[in-house]
Amino acid sequence: MASAADTIRLLTEYEPDNLVAFAMTMEAVIAGDASHPNVRRRTHLTRDTS
Repeated sequence: MASAADTIRLLTEYEPDNLVAFAMTMEAVIAGDASHPNVRRRTHLTRDTS
């Protein structure tokens, strides 16, 4: 019987640990957690419409 990790690898072609790390980074980005090492805060640039 295949483990859950084997199934994830088979279906996504990614390592489960990488998917978890990605999900945690996205959660930090959405929450605006600037203390997370992969979250960089920047100001929005305005577009010149003239």
